Amino acid sequence: MGTIRYLFIYYSTNYGVTEQMGIVVTVTMLIGLLSVFSSPDGLFGRLKLTQATAMLLLLMGLWNSCWYGLQHLTSFWGLAALISGIAMVGTAGILLLEKCGLWHQQKLQIINGIKWLKWSVLMILLVSFLLYSTTLIRLNLGYSIP
Repeated sequence: MGTIRYLFIYYSTNYGVTEQMGIVVTVTMLIGLLSVFSSPDGLFGRLKLTQATAMLLLLMGLWNSCWYGLQHLTSFWGLAALISGIAMVGTAGILLLEKCGLWHQQKLQIINGIKWLKWSVLMILLVSFLLYSTTLIRLNLGYSIP
């Protein structure tokens, strides 16, 4: 198991897998934000597309927080991955509850009572998206990142 982990770390540090996953995570965050702020019927009014978006957010959020974030807790990007991954999982929950109708209308009133939590998660996701996207732009322009 140690050899596999060593090869993955060698490959990711020498061949840019981390940067590629940063692009995938950034695009997933953008799709999630667009889906949450779209019409009440979901992204472009398609329930299946909204469910798929929620599952993509859930999987990428779990990867970002559990795989990368927990392995790099002592670095800035490890903490950023942990926080953005948790925000992606929370956004997936918001999509599933509000847009896909997994809860009855009575229980949605409970969710509406804690709107501050919903908006906090979405603001964290928006800030994470801005951090990731500006960093990727800086890297592609040849600038260093702090």
